[in-house]
Amino acid sequence: MCTDIRRGVLAVMVMGGSYPVHEFAVGRHPEAERRIIEATRAWWEQYDTGAVAPPQSADELEALLDNGEHLDWSGNDEMRELLERRRDLKTEISRLTQDLGKADYDIKNRMAAASTAWLEGFFISFKRQHRKEYIVPAADIRVLRIKETAS
Repeated sequence: MCTDIRRGVLAVMVMGGSYPVHEFAVGRHPEAERRIIEATRAWWEQYDTGAVAPPQSADELEALLDNGEHLDWSGNDEMRELLERRRDLKTEISRLTQDLGKADYDIKNRMAAASTAWLEGFFISFKRQHRKEYIVPAADIRVLRIKETAS
């Protein structure tokens, strides 16, 4: 309406198979446009007469919208240290997991077709194991994700 384009395209992707995309031409809707223009004109008339409150500052708006779901830890050195320690631990765990994976890979390759092996102080089993199929029920859970950003 603002750019005087005569039609648009609605694209719908079907989530399945080859993910086909269906496109539908969407023409302008004169009645909807008239209602938008009328509502906009009415709002500005109310604003000009003082019936609509002026916009608030960013701080006032943030305070109005703050429902306690967001925490600002700016200047919290204890949290910074905790997050940096966590980052370092995750890096160490990743390295250790890679080392463990390589050790397991080497052991499994040396086991070849054998199911068990023995070495003084160790008994090693590498047997085929059947696991039954199961379905995980849907659930809504909280997930902790931490991403380091540039300061």
